[in-house]
Amino acid sequence: MSLTKKRLCSRKVLLILDDVDCLTQLETLAGNRQWFGVGSRIIITTKDKSLLRTHRAVDVTYEVQGLKYEESFQLLCTLAFGKNFPEKDYLNLSGRVVNYCKGLPLALEVMGSLLRGRTIPECESEVSKLETPQIQIQEILKISFDGLNRTEKSLFLDAACFFQGEDRDFVLRILDSCNISEVDMRRLQDRSLIRISDNMIMMHDLVQQMGRQMILNESPQDPGTRSRLWNPEDVHDVLGQNSGTEAIEGISFDMSASKEMRLTSEAFKAMKRLRLLRVYWDGHLSYSSNKVRLANNFEFPSYELRYLRWDGWSLDSLPSSFNGEKLVEVSLMHSSLKHLWKENRVKYLDNLKVVDLSHSPYLVECPDLSGSPSLMTLNLDGCASLREVHPSIAWLKNLKMLNLGNCSRLHHFPIITGLEKLQLLNLSGCSRLVKFPDIESNMECLLKLDLEATAIVELPSSVGYLRGLEILNMKDCKNLEILPDRICALESLKTLILSGCSKLGRFPEIKEVMEHLEKLLLNGASIRELPCSILNLKGLVLLNLRKCKHLRSLPSSICALKSLETLIVSGCSRLNILPDDLGMLKCLRRLQADGTAITKPPVSLVHLTNLKELTFSGCRGSTSNSWFIKSLFFRLWHRENADCVGLQLPSLSGFRFIKDLDLSDCNLMEGMMDNKLCHLDCLEVLNLSRNNMVSIPADISGLSMLRDLLVRQCEQLQEIPNLPPSIKLLDACDCILLQSLLAPSSMIRQKGPFSSTLLGPVKFMLWNCTGLPQNDALEKFHKSLFPEVGYSIVIPGSRIPKWPWHESMGASVSADLPPHGLDDNFLGIALCAVFALEEGKTIQHPSEICCKFECREGPYFYHSISWAHSGDRVVETDHTWMMYQPHTQYLKSQSLFADLFKHIRASFSLAGASHVVKRCAMRLIYAPNK
Repeated sequence: MSLTKKRLCSRKVLLILDDVDCLTQLETLAGNRQWFGVGSRIIITTKDKSLLRTHRAVDVTYEVQGLKYEESFQLLCTLAFGKNFPEKDYLNLSGRVVNYCKGLPLALEVMGSLLRGRTIPECESEVSKLETPQIQIQEILKISFDGLNRTEKSLFLDAACFFQGEDRDFVLRILDSCNISEVDMRRLQDRSLIRISDNMIMMHDLVQQMGRQMILNESPQDPGTRSRLWNPEDVHDVLGQNSGTEAIEGISFDMSASKEMRLTSEAFKAMKRLRLLRVYWDGHLSYSSNKVRLANNFEFPSYELRYLRWDGWSLDSLPSSFNGEKLVEVSLMHSSLKHLWKENRVKYLDNLKVVDLSHSPYLVECPDLSGSPSLMTLNLDGCASLREVHPSIAWLKNLKMLNLGNCSRLHHFPIITGLEKLQLLNLSGCSRLVKFPDIESNMECLLKLDLEATAIVELPSSVGYLRGLEILNMKDCKNLEILPDRICALESLKTLILSGCSKLGRFPEIKEVMEHLEKLLLNGASIRELPCSILNLKGLVLLNLRKCKHLRSLPSSICALKSLETLIVSGCSRLNILPDDLGMLKCLRRLQADGTAITKPPVSLVHLTNLKELTFSGCRGSTSNSWFIKSLFFRLWHRENADCVGLQLPSLSGFRFIKDLDLSDCNLMEGMMDNKLCHLDCLEVLNLSRNNMVSIPADISGLSMLRDLLVRQCEQLQEIPNLPPSIKLLDACDCILLQSLLAPSSMIRQKGPFSSTLLGPVKFMLWNCTGLPQNDALEKFHKSLFPEVGYSIVIPGSRIPKWPWHESMGASVSADLPPHGLDDNFLGIALCAVFALEEGKTIQHPSEICCKFECREGPYFYHSISWAHSGDRVVETDHTWMMYQPHTQYLKSQSLFADLFKHIRASFSLAGASHVVKRCAMRLIYAPNK
């Protein structure tokens, strides 16, 4: 050690310590950073992450990630064929190997050496063995396993056989009673045998296969003498032939992958060491009829059992001999249970923490759980025959989650006395529950109380004991008439949901400051007014009053809510005025007042400088048919705020940060929006649909951030001026008089984050704009945007532009690419389709027209992109859809596989419509020197 320090302490060195497996090696070779000169770099590689944590001199750790597909492909080809790309006959094989190895360099190295110099049949033989790990890979991976102790090895094998992708806390809870701890799991992580992602236990496929192979090697020919069973065929054979032995510790049986079977007690009789039993229906598939039927006198060993999950349990109770002394979790979802225990008596299960009997439609009785003091979770969701809850529930001091949701016959809940650790109580969907019980003690741990869609008429005043409650959900409590004043004592409340409480006519006075309440949802309630004391909601961020149809006004005290960010009064059809001082809400970001009777917003609106979204859609004011006369007088007399002429907006000059402005269906007429848009520097979405303007204000071209412009059903609209270069969507459907539409010519020079090329194609939705000349419009847009900007246009007409196309009748068209057809000279592709109403069909809305563009060479080299164009208008005449995409949108010219593609195909389809594609075309566009 002293020699190393003496020789290197003044030198700048690069030291690489590879495959370190014990701390002594690090302490001997690189014990301290002072051993080396300034600027030195020491790189350590190890399979044991704990060594890096223990050695205090380590500054940064990096976990090596798997290779990407292209990197894996190159590495395999270099090792197997001595070059970056294989011969065509080996493409399929190479793709299969790369998919198998999943970016693991070691696996690619071994497989590359196996394929080197082999013929195709020989390679096929090697690749067909991939379901079993090659011995070279397995022996190298096994090095990490051999360094584990007995307990850690047991955890690894359980994880490989049963717990891949499972929640980490769930696994630790189950295995804790098997003397397996968090320290053991950390050891597996340090050895790179597992990793934790989003709290899920994850394992590389090859590592999992190695663990499972170890179990298979216990008894290659007789699965009944192995310690763990997971293969559906093996489980079916062992149980069906009653060949199980005492060696079996765990069974995981996916019923969805098995044939139907009937089991007797003999199937499990010898399995005295059974710890884990899971009979389930794969969660990725919908639950179907039960494939496993049990004899009426069925029994199974339960003394060592820690985890029991049996989906669709077919008997009306567990066996009378069921012991379960060491049981931690029992899950019998979708079962035929009527009672959990055979005899109506207490079971003393001190270790039991989770009971899940959800969606058991015949369960009539909640079990007596007074003998399970450790119970943390009880889930009876969807037990539609359950009428009442056993009184023992109220005394479970460790219970954290009680789910009685959708117990539609539940009519009584016991007085709450001892649920001091309860965090979640769900009674939603208990449609016969009329009374919420009194609370006789503080329940400071309760965070969420869900009473949605119950028949509760009022809450008891004792609800004030819920000091820690953060969420109270009473959505769609149609009988709720009264909220107690004590609700103000809920000092921790963050969210109060009273949406759809149609009989709630009054919100209580807020006598105490509720500084934590952030969300108050009263949408659909029958309240006529809010109390002036609403100013005590100091931390309120969201106030939703949507469709409170009896609400006529808002108290001026609402303007004191300094934290309010969202105010929604949409659909309050009797609300005709907003408070004059609304501009004091400096934090307000969203104001939704669509569908109200408001015709003149307050002048102070201009002071809402942080507003991002504003909607007054449907605030029409007077709707006289003589709109033209009113518009004429408006322009003659310059009456900016004329009465009786639609929504009378104040100045919008203060809205410098607004992004979304919706003034659709506001009876706006020609000239009313002049000079009001020029200051909206951040505006991204502008909706002026269903108004009476003849032209769009010219200052719209200066809105440099505008992305979407909607002017649909503006039936008097004749002209749309030059659009800003940032535009991504123009929706002018049903503008039947539209004759002039200028393309955004400067778009091709647009750079930065709003470049159209970066954000996908520009869309022009011109359904039923019959006044626009089709060919002229298509040619104009193509010349204006080509070649940098992609576009998509739907316009009335049935003609495909006169270009050199690959053209076809029907809904698909194909083309063969020339050699190197997707190289740097390839600019892009244009596609075109004509669709029409199918003969004899009733007119429907074409909700979406889609185009799928494919490049393919064999099953392993494939690229596709889909375009969609949505609409909700009735379309009777022929329409043409044309699009252009630069090649950068869907295929990089430097891609490893770009020169492989020989054939391309485009296919068109229409969803939700009675239309048919008549013909379509494709054009490959190259630079002039091609």
